[in-house]
Amino acid sequence: MQTWVAHHPPAMRHKVARIVRQSGVDNRYTVRPLAETLLPHTLTNTMDDYRNHLITLGEQVLGQALRQANVPPPNVDCLITVSCTGYLAPSLGAYLIDRLGLKPETYRLPVTEMGCGGGAAGLLYAHQYLKANPDHTVAVVCVELCSLTFQREDFSWANIISTALFGDGAACVLFGPSQQPGLCLIDGGMSQLPNSQHLLGFNLTDTGFSMVLDPSIPAQVEQAFWPAVTPLLNRQALQPSDVSHWIVHPGGRLILDRIAALLVTPDETTAENPLHFSYEVLRQYGNVSSATVLFILQRMLESNHFDADPWLWLGAFGPGFTTSQVLLKWTC
Repeated sequence: MQTWVAHHPPAMRHKVARIVRQSGVDNRYTVRPLAETLLPHTLTNTMDDYRNHLITLGEQVLGQALRQANVPPPNVDCLITVSCTGYLAPSLGAYLIDRLGLKPETYRLPVTEMGCGGGAAGLLYAHQYLKANPDHTVAVVCVELCSLTFQREDFSWANIISTALFGDGAACVLFGPSQQPGLCLIDGGMSQLPNSQHLLGFNLTDTGFSMVLDPSIPAQVEQAFWPAVTPLLNRQALQPSDVSHWIVHPGGRLILDRIAALLVTPDETTAENPLHFSYEVLRQYGNVSSATVLFILQRMLESNHFDADPWLWLGAFGPGFTTSQVLLKWTC
């Protein structure tokens, strides 16, 4: 970041440094070497890199998930692939079917243009598919290469903030019949904030994907959170206190701060922030767009026992301005 803005006045350089220090991000990963990321790239070159890394990482995370779950590739009935940081046709799923030996009849659902909400949306679509086909196995693969959207000549605050936050990452989750205890998809939904299309998204330009990032987003998330979440909880006769684990997409530290404040009542004392794992993933990986909620889910599964606290809420916010969310329960 300092190299990128080195030719700007000191006041701007200091402000950029402050944004980086206050971002809550310590580490991030990029598919290109960092020095190469700062070089000019044509849109053609960038989409070539997107295709190559997208397929490689998608194959890696899906293959690893199948091996860990002991699921033969031909047993996958539906493949949901999520990505918003590039363009590829045929979509990622077409390549993964051949590379990993999934059956030719596998249903493919590409989820695009959903931004950071795409991972939660992918789980929601998996839930809808499994309601109709309860004996099937669904794989949700999220691959986001946010660093490839970096706009080298754009020094707007929207681009500076997104450059300080976003990193690259890939993740996969499998849902299907199992004799082992685990998380079950119970319910889900989407809720769009009216007249909010201008808040968040990408504009496709001659140099690639240009970030749209309205400064009011943290306040908009705070305003939209309970109106979006409450109807979903009500359908399952749940109160917020019944949800023991909250997986909230870390769009940024300010968003997490506002939602954490909503989840903790003034008279409540807690030894741990309810969004501890969201903060931790933001710190270690940055915002990896749609894949972030799966990073948090993995961290939570590795560190918690759900037997006594079965309910988990997972949600993310994306262009629209839309909250995508699912309710999960430890064993059905």
